[in-house]
Amino acid sequence: MVLTLAACLSLQSTQAQVSTRWKSDAIDHDWQTAGNWSEGVPGVADTAYIQNGGSAEIHVAVTDIDYLRVGGTPLSQLTIFSSGSLKVTGSGRTRIGDAAGTLYGLVNVNGGALTGSGRLYIGNSADDSQGTLTIQNGGTVSGYSYVGLSVNTQSGQTATLNIGGASTAAAPGWLDAVHVSGFASANPLAANVNSVVFNHTGNRYHFTTGPSSTTAVEIRGSTTVSAKAGVTVLSGANTYTEGTTVAAGAVLLANYMTASSTASSLGTGSVTVASGGTLGGRGHIAGATSIDGILQPGDDAFGNAEPAHGVLKFANDLTLGATSTTLIALNGSERETGYDALDITGHLTLDGQLKINLMENFSIALNKTESFQIFNVTGNINGAFDTFELPTNWNGLDLQWDTSVLSTTGMISVTAIPEPSTMALVGMAVAIFGLAAGRRLRSQNSFPSLY
Repeated sequence: MVLTLAACLSLQSTQAQVSTRWKSDAIDHDWQTAGNWSEGVPGVADTAYIQNGGSAEIHVAVTDIDYLRVGGTPLSQLTIFSSGSLKVTGSGRTRIGDAAGTLYGLVNVNGGALTGSGRLYIGNSADDSQGTLTIQNGGTVSGYSYVGLSVNTQSGQTATLNIGGASTAAAPGWLDAVHVSGFASANPLAANVNSVVFNHTGNRYHFTTGPSSTTAVEIRGSTTVSAKAGVTVLSGANTYTEGTTVAAGAVLLANYMTASSTASSLGTGSVTVASGGTLGGRGHIAGATSIDGILQPGDDAFGNAEPAHGVLKFANDLTLGATSTTLIALNGSERETGYDALDITGHLTLDGQLKINLMENFSIALNKTESFQIFNVTGNINGAFDTFELPTNWNGLDLQWDTSVLSTTGMISVTAIPEPSTMALVGMAVAIFGLAAGRRLRSQNSFPSLY
């Protein structure tokens, strides 16, 4: 039989494909150590399995592979450190949490780079599988055509994408992907738990495809979003369904000037802001929202190079809890461009504190009253603020605030009057002027003595 050169090369390539597995008795943690693998260090046509409780580390640019699978019992993990990189270029597929069990697969891109050309599955293949991808300290994950959480709709899966640290906050990394999609369980009695978690030290981290990109990574499907640290800016037309929790740090909306400006950046589920969290920015929120922390429309206090006012728009009910603070900045007389405000299509429940900050361009004339429509509410306004923190002075003038109709119309007013000390000086001046005038009058009306 005569084989052509192409056939020989094809046969050689096919025969060269191997599956090499991380040994349970690995010599060390180095990916490059041949003795750590059952069939030697994986090559360009190979599938790399990290199982058996293995913990592999990449510190340099290693040879491309065809397929990456991380997971098993006990916990199996791969860490790609700064200066390290791995490319999955053949089938391009990567599976994290690729087996059933009470433990899981973990990939930590800690300053390094993971690049694929196919699909990235987090939590995959079997009931109760658990997968975690952590991207921190400037690490990058890119090239994948698809990023899925709990793929194949198996039951009881747990899939987590961490931006920043998994437990302790760290500098964020970057996911270059069009979207992240979570899948519901096929068994209603054993739900999948899919999470995107922001736990980073960034002051203004945009969840985009890269540090200089304006393209948002969209979050879809059966997924929750939680913020634990840092200031995270979301601008995508996100459609995830399982709710948002801001436990600490801040989440800012920034979809007010995009094609998705009428879509919700916080998905379709409920939004909960705990006492240590802040919700702010400009944009739309679809789900019912409960605030026990800080509600701050606009983004003038979050490290924005060009502070801007704005309106947060709630398509459902907004409930302000007893520990909440609603922070409104006034910088002009025009709603949205001059001062911050809230639009609520549902019902509004008031409680907690209302705090007003005056910005550098705020201005009010003596004895003039200015009114601000802080809330526009389609439904009912229930309750009232428990306390107020309102500025009492501006540019030498006393400020008198009127909150009497705030709980019914959403309007607050302020009037500028002279300070008492100024009034006293004016009074003294008037008195002195009157005394001097009286003396002049008596002098003019006096007559010469007859004696």
